[in-house]
Order: sequence, then structure tokens, then C-alpha cells
Amino acid sequence: MKKYIKTILIFTIALFLTSCSDEYFDVNTPSDATRGEDVSLAELMPTTALYVAKLPYLVEAGGVGYYSQHIASKNGGTGVDNADQHYVITEGNAWENIYLHAMIQSQVMIDKASEANAIHYAGIAKVMKAVSMGYLIDTWGDVPYSEALLGTSNPTPAFDSQEDVYNAMMVLLNDAVADMAASDASGEVPGGDDIFYNGDMSKWIKAAHTLMARNAIHLTKAGASTAATNALTHLNMGFASNADNLQVVYTSRVKNPWHTSVVLSENTSNNSIMVSDQLVDTMDGTSFPFNTVALDPRLPIYVDNGGAAIYKGVDNGDGLETGDNAYFNENYVTFDMPLAIITYAEAQFIRAEAEFLANGGNATSVGTNAAAYQAYQDGIVANMDAVGVPAAAKMAYMADTSIDVGMASLAMKHIMREKFVANWLNPESFNDERRYDFSPNVFVDLAQPTFVNPANGGNWVRRASYPSTESERNPVNTAAAAQPITTPVWWDM
Repeated sequence: MKKYIKTILIFTIALFLTSCSDEYFDVNTPSDATRGEDVSLAELMPTTALYVAKLPYLVEAGGVGYYSQHIASKNGGTGVDNADQHYVITEGNAWENIYLHAMIQSQVMIDKASEANAIHYAGIAKVMKAVSMGYLIDTWGDVPYSEALLGTSNPTPAFDSQEDVYNAMMVLLNDAVADMAASDASGEVPGGDDIFYNGDMSKWIKAAHTLMARNAIHLTKAGASTAATNALTHLNMGFASNADNLQVVYTSRVKNPWHTSVVLSENTSNNSIMVSDQLVDTMDGTSFPFNTVALDPRLPIYVDNGGAAIYKGVDNGDGLETGDNAYFNENYVTFDMPLAIITYAEAQFIRAEAEFLANGGNATSVGTNAAAYQAYQDGIVANMDAVGVPAAAKMAYMADTSIDVGMASLAMKHIMREKFVANWLNPESFNDERRYDFSPNVFVDLAQPTFVNPANGGNWVRRASYPSTESERNPVNTAAAAQPITTPVWWDM
């Protein structure tokens, strides 16, 4: 970890804007800057990883978390132009981080690794680039890709279809697996500079397959059976425990961004983000009444309600009201809380859904096979273990008949309830809601926010708009690709 801190301190401020050749960027390079050809793969690795690791935070906090109703804003009231009331968001910080940092620096690593035949570095970089591509297409739909990253040689890249970028992403992940499974004799192999897995190729291979399973399940609308089969194929080569989670553990020097943007801001009265009532109602027995337990034991871990008798989240779109008390728990959202891209718990919920669909299930059907039910239970346990639920509380929750519904009574709403809770602060929940058309049969009590943007015509938001920076620099192509925020992305149609 000392290596990681040192690299971040040296390179985060100046390296990235100066590490790429003119083929990639048109920048005014400082005379004393370190150029890409002078930087080793071991030095590029941690900064690239940190940019990629931050993407779920940037997408979720940039607006998607409000759309999915993981989080809510204190600042309500009719006509407020914000994501909480389903007004337009551009996710500009995420877009900038992907194109100017995460994806381009991953490509620099791929190129340097290929020149050195350092195939393990190349494989890792391909996974990181694919992660960036996934956030791009899931958030905006069509995006620049085949003509992107060319700098001055093409400052106005065309937009590729989401389907084409999806297919390229899956090819890249398969290529990454091949690279990482092969023997690397280059002499340049990742180790302590790899802040995800410390150079463990077996874990990277599992991560690549688990990401492909996530991508595969996105295609349920194109064919649930095929999506389920493909997801299960990759899951069988994917994560096997929480130890495989694709995540970064932060430090006192490089802090978790949720901690700095919410917890520390709350301590100085500058924070506007609280926990949504949708999440609280999912966990406190309101939407899913419990029989023996009082509430989901993860609720007091996630949320600090100041010792009140009840937990009351903020209604999306309505702002802070008397009695609302669902603040981020700073004992959980700590400076060193891991920030996950994808976890073993999520993989188990993907498996539960895939098995459920493969068994002929759908959004409203009841009953499934043993494999789906086991994966549903395993996903809950994995998440509870990851967030630190005590053993006794975990056992009591798992035994409650509202959770232990039995194989014959399992419905998609049970799987998605637990996945929504386990993926708190992860933008994947917005993908799930879109795939099932925000159905209250699947996402119990999910409803559009108070004072919802009337321009949406009663329709749910399905995408972000392109940032103004792209519209200004690439106006013709951006205008041609632009769609209303209520238009589904490709896999959502």
C-alpha cells in the first residue's frame, strides 16, 4: 500500500494530462512533465486503477443514485432543477473521468504492455478499459468509441451505437482473459502496484467473467433465456467468495469519495445527500413486512438516524421534511470503506435471476428451482458478511419467513429487493430498474418522485444527456446522437 500512496502523490496531479503522446491528447505539456514513454507500467497501474475505481461513485452521485432512489436530496420543492425530481442530468464528471482519465490511461497501458509483451498488464488494462466502456454505454447509450482517444487527429469523433460498443467490450474482456491466463515471460508483471488484486491473475480472470455475466444479464429484454444462459456460463468461471470482489480499499491519505463528499460535508453542514425513503422502506419492514425480526440488520449499519425510534428516509423530490433522519452512517461510510465495481454478492443475485429466468420465471411468476433459491440466499449472506452484520442478527434475518420464503414462493421481487439493498451506492440498481421497466411488481413501492419533472410526460428517466462540453466541442455528432432522457438505451428497448 505504501507503493500505492507514493504513486498517487507523485502522479495524480500531473501524470495523466502529460503521460499520453500527442496521438491521444492535445495538451500544453509543461516543460518538466513526465511523458508516457518515460513512465513504467508499474507507475501507470495505480493511477489508472484509481480512476476506474471511482467510476461507480461518479455515476451514482452524479444523478443515477437519485433516479434509482438509493439516495435523495435535502433540497426539494416544486421546480427545482435536479436529478431528484427527474430533471436532466449530464453526468459530466463521469464522462470527463472516463474519456480524459480512466479509458485513455487504460489504453496507454494496453499499448505500452503490448510493446513490451507484458500480457498480464495488458489483460488488466483491458478489463479496466471494459469497465469504463460499460459505464459509458449504460449511462448515455451511443458514445464515441472507434474514433475516440485520437486527440488532434480527430477532435470530433463519431458516435458508435451502444450495441457496437457492447460487442467490442465483450471482445475486450475475452481477450483480457486470454492474456491473463497465458504465461508472461516479459519480466514486467503486476504486484503491489495493482491496488485491486495485488497482481493475482486468477482473481482478475474471475472479475472479467463476472463482468461479462453482468453484461449478459443486461440483455434480458432481447431474450431472457439466452441472457440467462450466457450469464450462467460466465458466473461458473467468476467470483467464488467476497475475497474476489473487484474493489479498492481506500486509505487515510486517499479517502473514499462517499466519505469526503457526504460524511465530511455533513459534519460541516454542506451536504445535500441523504438516504432515500425507498431504500429505508425496503429495509425497515414497510414494503416487505417482517414476521420475527424488527428490521434488516444492515439498516443501522448503512444509516444513522440519531437514535430515533424509527428510520425515516427522504422522499425523492420532496426534500428534507420534519422527521426525516436517514443520514449516512459515518461508522460505515468511513474514509477506508471499500468502493466496489462488482461483488460476489451481486454475482449471486445475477445467478439467482438467471436461474429463475432459465426455469421459466418472469417479473410476476412465483416459484423456481433449487439453484435460484440457493443463489438468492447466498447473495444475502455474502453481502451481510461484507458489511459486518453480526452472526446472530444474520441468522435471525435469514430465518424470517419474509426472507426464507421457500423455493416454491420465490419471486423476482425477492431477488431484486436483496440486490437493491446489497448494491446500495452502486449504479447497477438503475440498470435493473430499467430492465424491468420500474415495475412495482419487481421493485415494491417504487414510484416517481414528488414534483416530478412534467416535461417527462409521466415517463421514467432512462438515460443521461450528453455533457455540454461534448456538445460544444463535437456539436454535429452530439446533436445527431442526442435523445430525450426518457428514451431507453439499446438493451432497455
